[in-house]
Amino acid sequence: MRVRARVDHQDVAVESTVVGLRVDEGLSRAFDVHVELLSPDAEIDLHAMLWSTMAVTLSPEGATSTESRSWHGVIEEAQHLDADEGWHRYAFRLRPTVHGLAYRVRSRIFQDLNVVDIITQVFADAGIPSDAFRWDTQGEYPVRPYTTQWKESELAFVLRLLEDEGIFYWFEHSEVDHVLCLGDGPSVHRPIDGDPFLPVQSHEEQETDAVWHPLLRAQPAHDQYLSRDWNFETPDAPVEAQNGEEGQQRLYEYPGGYGDAADGGRLANVRLEEAWSRRVELTGHASCLRLAPGTKFELTLVEPATLAREYLLRDITHALRVPERSEAGASAVGEYESQFTALPSDVPFRPPRVTPKPLVRGLESAVVTGPAGEEIHVDAHGRVKVHFYWDRENPLDDTSSCWIRFAQMNTQGAMILPRLGWELHVAFEDGDPDRPVALHKIYNQETLPPYGLPAEKTQMSLQSSTSPGGGSTNEIRLQDGNGGMDWFLHASKDLGVVVANDENETVGVDASESVGGVMTSAVGGDESGTVGANQAISVSANAATETAGSKTVSVGGNDDWGITGNFGFSTGADRSETIGGLMNVLANEITETINGSLTRTVGAVQTIASATAIAETVGGNKTETVAAAKAIITPGEHAEQIGGVKSLTSGAVTVKTGTDVTYGAKGAIAVTAGGVISITCGDDAMFSGSQVRVTAGSATLKGGGGKITLGGSITVDAKKFGGKGGPTLMIKGTTDYKL
Repeated sequence: MRVRARVDHQDVAVESTVVGLRVDEGLSRAFDVHVELLSPDAEIDLHAMLWSTMAVTLSPEGATSTESRSWHGVIEEAQHLDADEGWHRYAFRLRPTVHGLAYRVRSRIFQDLNVVDIITQVFADAGIPSDAFRWDTQGEYPVRPYTTQWKESELAFVLRLLEDEGIFYWFEHSEVDHVLCLGDGPSVHRPIDGDPFLPVQSHEEQETDAVWHPLLRAQPAHDQYLSRDWNFETPDAPVEAQNGEEGQQRLYEYPGGYGDAADGGRLANVRLEEAWSRRVELTGHASCLRLAPGTKFELTLVEPATLAREYLLRDITHALRVPERSEAGASAVGEYESQFTALPSDVPFRPPRVTPKPLVRGLESAVVTGPAGEEIHVDAHGRVKVHFYWDRENPLDDTSSCWIRFAQMNTQGAMILPRLGWELHVAFEDGDPDRPVALHKIYNQETLPPYGLPAEKTQMSLQSSTSPGGGSTNEIRLQDGNGGMDWFLHASKDLGVVVANDENETVGVDASESVGGVMTSAVGGDESGTVGANQAISVSANAATETAGSKTVSVGGNDDWGITGNFGFSTGADRSETIGGLMNVLANEITETINGSLTRTVGAVQTIASATAIAETVGGNKTETVAAAKAIITPGEHAEQIGGVKSLTSGAVTVKTGTDVTYGAKGAIAVTAGGVISITCGDDAMFSGSQVRVTAGSATLKGGGGKITLGGSITVDAKKFGGKGGPTLMIKGTTDYKL
């Protein structure tokens, strides 16, 4: 097919002649146009032509302008190849406007945007006008909480996002511009311009637009796609997705890159369509300028007849060969042909995932961020937000990143939450920059270790600061310096210790405890304490001990009590005291009040000594039982005062006194004896009273001599009256007697 070619550029002379052209374009491929031309201009500024636009137009010989085909692009390469007879050979390479994103390399974070929003923002930031691209997508794309462009060009970032979502693209050209079109389904594919039917002809016989050397190729592809992902909010239920029927060519991927089953199912369908879009391919040559990626044509006049069907054009290479230079100022005429690859139009096209997602190899440093005025900013899962040092886009606040999980110590319930301003090391699951995990704090010049180094290099500390405001810390500190080993625990306010079972504490030397306020101890069971030496307890105020059951106090040596005030002792029931030796009670005054009975048992001698008086007051009866002798020794007076009757019952009673014994009674005194009453006096025995009566069954008065003198009358009333021993009876005064 013979065509004419021309270029349009403000710096290229109109008399320039195109002598070579090659165009590579396809679905989800950035077109690549190589054009060679001869120009009489030897002074074309190649560097100035970079990033300017150029159009190349091919027209069938003798055709109208409507049958022409143009490619419009941005010059990315310009070369001066050689010169011959005043003509200079130049080569230019045209690429799409968006291909300029390949020269913009950066790292940044997008949050809470879907793929359409992210790519649109990338285009806008690069200065690509909104009319330079068009979204023809029909699908609904989920919001991505966190998407990172990581040390890659903006073009690579955009392409891998499109490939991941199954969105394809193509370009529409005119002589003045080109438009990037993006789609995700078969509905966007239109037939080629003009007649969509292309017959198969031999290369030598072709007279019209035709195809030759068609080749149908089948190749294996995955017949089933399976994937799995994991969500930390549902750790026991991994999310799975699959599509296709079980077979031998199974593709399994982890992680699947989705957060829920619905999105996983959508991506599983995309992945299977991606594999199937390369199972059957039609390749061939054509002499038709109307072939363009993303358009459809029907193949006719072909054997076998099964090839006669509609196809979707995927890749095309256009070539123009000009055998010799035309005269100056004349447009070149050359031979045109194309090679194409197509797939059956009923097979959905999905772009292959050929743009790799960058991996984070190693750890990244970041600083913990949050809202102004907060010191700790976390969510219900203890996740934090950070600002990476490479991030030039986001501010240092709670919008700097997504919520990032923070690794804790390998225990059941560790919870150490990073504070704002801490520098952290951040790792990435599977090296995925979209899946960060914060690991631990690292020190820098602004956040130094709590103890000076290297002087305190043997110190180990776990410390947390009071929040908000700081000013105090809770701390566990270990000193491992040889000879000064130490374990230090500091609570900036309260300290609580809970032991579910036993607690054992062993102190090799001394232990001290100081409590500035109240100390309370509660023991649910038994409590025992052993002191190997002395024990001293000093109570500045009152001391109270309450025992619900029995109490036993055993003292191996002396037990001394010193009380400057009163001493009170109250027992609700019985009290017994057993003293193996002597018991001394020294008191200025003792008062005993016993509401019931008092029983005192003394195994040996009981001695009660009083420097002054002893007073006993008994509200009722008092009974004393003495198994042996009872002696009462009183250097001074001994007085008993009894309001009622006093009874003395004894086997024998002996009363001795160093001087006189006096009995006095306001009433009568009666002495009754079962046997003899004997009164022996070292001196006179004197009976004095208004009357003296002696009544007996018989009575005898004996004396060594003496006399009986009565001041009044004497009456002797007896059955018999006599004398013995020759006594002399002298009676003075009047005498009455009867016998």
